[in-house]
Amino acid sequence: MENIVRGKRYDADLKSFIECDIKYSARTGYWAREEAFDKAMIRDSLKNYKGLQKLKESVVLDLGANCGGFTKMALDAGAKKVIALEPCPDNFQVLQLNAPNADNFNAAVTEELSGVIKFYYSDSKRSSSSSSTAERRNYSGLSIDVKSLNINDLLDIYSPNIIKMDIESKEYDILDSMRSVPLYVEEFALEVHKFSQKYNDYLDRFFPEEEWERESKGFKFFGKMRHNDWIFRRKS
Repeated sequence: MENIVRGKRYDADLKSFIECDIKYSARTGYWAREEAFDKAMIRDSLKNYKGLQKLKESVVLDLGANCGGFTKMALDAGAKKVIALEPCPDNFQVLQLNAPNADNFNAAVTEELSGVIKFYYSDSKRSSSSSSTAERRNYSGLSIDVKSLNINDLLDIYSPNIIKMDIESKEYDILDSMRSVPLYVEEFALEVHKFSQKYNDYLDRFFPEEEWERESKGFKFFGKMRHNDWIFRRKS
């Protein structure tokens, strides 16, 4: 198997896209761009989502698949079907290499009607992992139009047992559009990107402790404990 293909990444210094190698590692089984954050994204996926217990034989919806760290992890764990959305075209190329057997869409999830939406590149020197369909403070000034798929349409079509959502500040809009987590969803992995009582209330509203077990990974941020990576497991 050819273990190097050419790809692209966004460079914040140049405010443009540059070519780079995408290399396959026989040790990890993953493809990754050397000059980007792909390896870190893959490590984070393997660490943050290892608490999901029902991947085998499940239908999995991966929202914000990036380079496919979790998508491939779910397939390797025996998922029956994985539907992965990644709006960044260059990340999507790596996702396709890492998880060719998933149903991969070069698209963003949206609370609006399916169609086309703006994707805003972040000012990250080696990655678009924090880019978003939300115009954030780290917006570089460069945006592209990408395909968008409505969250409720996706739920109606696939009825996933497991949802993973890491969509860089759009998670609250998507949850609002869902209104509630469907009963067929048994596990939900969520990364949150805003920290205030208003946004903390979303967790109690959508994942009340009487219905869900909670697992979080905390870290100190300016002396305060933050919890932004969560796994919720529906109680029997």
